[in-house]
Amino acid sequence: MTKKTHRILLLVIFIAALAYLLAFLHGLYSPEIRLLPDSHEYLNAANNLKNHGVFYSGSLKAEIDYSLYSKRPPGYPFLLMLLFLVSPSLALPVLFQVLLIFLGGFLLWRINENAEVPWKLNVLALAVYLLYPGQIIYSQMIMAETALQFLLLSSVYCLMLFLKRKSSLPILLLNLCIAASILLKPVMLYFWIPNLILHLLYYKKTSKRILLIAPLLPLLCISLWSWRNYQATGVYHFSSLQATHLKFFIPGGDNTLTVKSKEAFKKEIRETKEKSAEAMLDPDTVIDNIVHDTKNMFAFFLDPGRFDLYKFIPVEGKRVSTHIFYWPATEWSKYFKAIPIPILILLCIFFACNLLIITAFLPYAFISKTHFFLRLYLITIILYMGGVVSLAALGTSRYRLSVEPLLIIGAAATAAHVWNFYKNRK
Repeated sequence: MTKKTHRILLLVIFIAALAYLLAFLHGLYSPEIRLLPDSHEYLNAANNLKNHGVFYSGSLKAEIDYSLYSKRPPGYPFLLMLLFLVSPSLALPVLFQVLLIFLGGFLLWRINENAEVPWKLNVLALAVYLLYPGQIIYSQMIMAETALQFLLLSSVYCLMLFLKRKSSLPILLLNLCIAASILLKPVMLYFWIPNLILHLLYYKKTSKRILLIAPLLPLLCISLWSWRNYQATGVYHFSSLQATHLKFFIPGGDNTLTVKSKEAFKKEIRETKEKSAEAMLDPDTVIDNIVHDTKNMFAFFLDPGRFDLYKFIPVEGKRVSTHIFYWPATEWSKYFKAIPIPILILLCIFFACNLLIITAFLPYAFISKTHFFLRLYLITIILYMGGVVSLAALGTSRYRLSVEPLLIIGAAATAAHVWNFYKNRK
């Protein structure tokens, strides 16, 4: 790396550090920006674990809601509990999340180097990663998105090391990252299936036994936590959020679970599974469900920030959803006029950035110099996240954030191919 490269790299890091410092100061001045509805449940679970030795994401002073014994997996509350042992301030988790983002920047840089991305493009990719709006916003919130992003990026880095060295440790670390990501967010619950398939495919090529053993670690974690939930609620399951999301498919109902006893919880889970299966298989709603999920998939990749900016930046007046895929075409003018001009300008810029990254990422599977199995693994994570989120919830930018660095890695590899093509023609 030349002195010029060092200077430009340090400039990017300095600008990013300044941006995160300003965001951190904004959080100190306006602490309400750090808390979403999910945040309170994470904090309850962390404090109940720290003070009472009970994992429960509600208030122990109120009537017990059995769905809150399992709603949040233990990963993020346990991390918060450890940090609160050092200091009870919410500033400490925020600083830790910013640290994870900069460590992730190092991993992204090394992965791009391994793919022979020219340093100028690598610096640009790092700048996009560090200064991506959702990255800055969610680093300041008590939410699990930043930690999940770091674990998924780390798993890609571990696979890169395994493919280079063929040693067992990186593949064990990869599966520990996947296990930890499942314990962090229920959205990762079923990733053990494609993860196992990918390991089996590579086992056929190398016959390394570690590829048969390591992918069982995530399944072991799922089984152990589901057994714990069985002890607490009487139902063998990983998270009550599964039932909440299934309720999206039941017409005319809400998507909440509030149950005051084990028997009521069992009944609620059973009825939700039956009614949602019936609704999903109903011929009259199949097309509507497909259209809904398709909109969610587009939103997953392109949404510029449905509520992120409204939460982070104080805005007076009516707040309108920026999930344009659900706006009636005849109402677009009305919706756009309701958005404050500064917010609208930022949303347009973010949308253009998302579109550019996705467009650059699409050829990644075919033209990158990255090892085939590394590309396959990275693309599998992205497709898995997009598919699961589209089925289970609105595909907003918050969910895309976990795979944002992976999209940037693919886009950088595509840009490197184009760069080298034109360079060789001269």
